[in-house]
Order: sequence, then C-alpha cells, then structure tokens
Amino acid sequence: AADEAAYVVKKLGPTLIALQIGNEPDLFSRDIRKSSYGYTDYLQEWQSFAAAIRRRTPDAPLAGPDITDEIGWVDQFARQATGIRMLTSHYYAEGPPESPDSDIKHLLQPQPDLMERMRKLVDAGRSANLPYRMSEGNSCYNGGKAGVSDSFASALWGADFMLFLAQIGVAGINFHGGGQGFYTPIAGGGSAPLEARPLYYGMLFYREFASGSLIPCRLDAGGVNATAYACFNARGRLALAVINKDLRQDLHLNLLGDVFLRPSRTIALQAPSANSRTDIRLGGQSLASGSWNPVYSPRYRSSAVQ
Repeated sequence: AADEAAYVVKKLGPTLIALQIGNEPDLFSRDIRKSSYGYTDYLQEWQSFAAAIRRRTPDAPLAGPDITDEIGWVDQFARQATGIRMLTSHYYAEGPPESPDSDIKHLLQPQPDLMERMRKLVDAGRSANLPYRMSEGNSCYNGGKAGVSDSFASALWGADFMLFLAQIGVAGINFHGGGQGFYTPIAGGGSAPLEARPLYYGMLFYREFASGSLIPCRLDAGGVNATAYACFNARGRLALAVINKDLRQDLHLNLLGDVFLRPSRTIALQAPSANSRTDIRLGGQSLASGSWNPVYSPRYRSSAVQ
C-alpha cells in the first residue's frame, strides 16, 4: 500500500485530491472480514496503513472513511483519525437494479432521507473543521439500471442532486462511472468511441449555473415536483436554475422581484421524454458531434417564464 501510494502521489502531483484506505469498510463484515467487524477494527487497520504510507510519503493527502451506510462512522473518524484532508462517504439514489422500485418515478421523487443524511455529514465535517465530499455515488448501485440510469431522467436527477449538495455545503462529488456502465457520465474507452450519456448533460447544466455563490431561494411549486436554486455568478449577476422533475405536469413560473426585470437570457436542458436516451439537448445543442456550443435565448418576458 505504501509503494502504491508513493507512486500515485508522484504521478498525479497537485491533481490528486486524496488517497483513501479501504472501500466501503462498513460492509467488510459481510464477506471480507469477521462478522463482528466494526468501526474500532476499521480504525485500527486504517491507522496501520496510514502510518506505513506516511513513513514513505509524509505529504500524502488522506481522506476517509469512505463508507456507504454507517454515517456514524464519519463523525467518529473525524474525531479520531489524524492528519486527514476531508471526510468522505458514498450515496446511491436507488438499487438494486433488479428491484421494480428502481425506476424513473422513484429516482425523481423528493427524498427527505437524503437531505437529513447529507446535512449530518456536512455538520460532522464542520465540527472537525474538515470539508465533506461525496466520494462515490450515482443513480442506482451495481452499475445502474437500463432505461433509468442512462435516460434523460438521470440528467434531471444529477443536476438537481449536485445543486442540492452544493447548497448545503458539500465540498464536491465523484460520480461513479467508466466503461459501458448504464450510469457512467461518459461511456466508451479502449477501442470504443467516447460518448456523453444523459448524466453528463446534467453535469454541464450544473457547470453553466453554479459559477459563484449560492443564495437562498424559495419556490412555491403548487404541487409540481420541481426545485429551484439561485446563484450570484462571478460577475455579480443573478442566475436562476429551475428543474421540473414532474412526469405529468408542466411548471409555469411567475418570477417576483425587481431583479428579474433586467435584460436576461435563458438556457434549457430538454429531451422528448424522461426516458429518452438520445436527442438530449442543452442550449439547443447535443454532444453527438464531440463538441458543445450552447445557444442562449437573448431574454424572456419579465412577466412570466414557462
């Protein structure tokens, strides 16, 4: 482990965010450790590995505990692990893929448990003066589900998910992917051509919007499954992101406040339907050609936006 860490630190240099020791250790008791394996066992192993890595590479950036479900481990790790750069854990919105409940409807519906979970993790980081990063996650674990994780619904879910995490103070996110997995943002590699999947459009949507500081925003959706976020960008201009995740209802917006009377522009993330796998566009453009040049509409009517 110390040899591998030294190699990675040297090769990646400043692009390396952190090294983690163990993957989802709160699941070790299922098959790769004794059935009684718990947090204390993990911490002892982690300290042994961390010491070996630091003897070889003193400046190696370490993070953890990279758990999946036992968020109580994060709080304990924050207090007991020394010299770490950040706290981490995983999150998947649904699964397993073979479950009939792992569908588009479930993926797009509000998830109060996610809000509570993420706030606890961010709070644990703040108490320890450490950032919290969601180090692995996606729409459905075990590679995703066909027709869900590779559909336009995943773009809507991904954009909303990233904005929510940013709003509550999460320091970053790593979407799991690679190869031809259903949930990968970019598919391909090797002899296969690279292809942008729907989730990647959601990531682009986030990038276009969140270029500054998020500010409080209230949306009265009137029963529509929709969310809204507001941001002051680097130029001090207000950006508003509205995501309609409702499978049946359109959302009609009345924007209140003098700030919306200024000349503005709009960009839309859209597809024929929530289960579309192709013809997904952001700013009227697709990534099928390998490049993306979004088109912003010059302005909207100040009275309403649909």
